[in-house]
Amino acid sequence: MNLKNQAINYFKIFCLKDLNGLENIFDKKISLIDWVVEIKGIKNVIRFNKKTFNKFKKINVKIKEIFINNKKRSVACKIIIKLDKIELKVVDILYFSKKNKIVRIEAYKL
Repeated sequence: MNLKNQAINYFKIFCLKDLNGLENIFDKKISLIDWVVEIKGIKNVIRFNKKTFNKFKKINVKIKEIFINNKKRSVACKIIIKLDKIELKVVDILYFSKKNKIVRIEAYKL
């Protein structure tokens, strides 16, 4: 699967609240950085996602733009994420291993 499709797949899995699916596409050494937290390690990132999934009944992500950097194995996505009635404009930068596993997620609120 190419980087663009893997990024799209990540957002689909996230919206489905599929923790097993996330675990399958995350590298064991994944790190997640956003405007509130910095988390390292697959177990900690999965635990953080589980808390988010439990907090919100419905999660929806609409991808507005995708930028791919094959040389750096990264994808930047301008998204609108809806958490129940909360709507956020965010840029997610996803970094991938050579095995196309996500090794780093940086999220910036616009």
